[in-house]
Amino acid sequence: MTDTKQEGSGKEEPVSSGAAAFAYRDFRLYQMARAIVIMGAEAQSVAVAWQVYLITHRAIDLGYTGLALFLPGLIFMLPAGHTADRFDRRAVILVCYSLQFVCTFTLFFFGILTLPVPTSAPYTEPCGSV
Repeated sequence: MTDTKQEGSGKEEPVSSGAAAFAYRDFRLYQMARAIVIMGAEAQSVAVAWQVYLITHRAIDLGYTGLALFLPGLIFMLPAGHTADRFDRRAVILVCYSLQFVCTFTLFFFGILTLPVPTSAPYTEPCGSV
């Protein structure tokens, strides 16, 4: 895809498509990691909302959960842009993803601690009750 386009000055400039960036290995790895992180964050937001609804059984609490998931992005939008412009972006992304991992692990840990343990489930008796 090295088509050229003629301009009025007689210079030829290569026309590149949006897929040209995927020719670079590092960019492909970055995009794959980004897609995995986005899918994980969306799954986490669904799991958090589901757990909130299982605990409270109130739809308004789902709204509050959505607001709590949305507000930090809105509040930290400008400071994050400033930080990304001022510091190394790789380090910023690494710190952000590390903090997201710690928060996810903490939610997972506390979720495991609060799961109800079945006291008399059908699988506890091999032959069932007669």
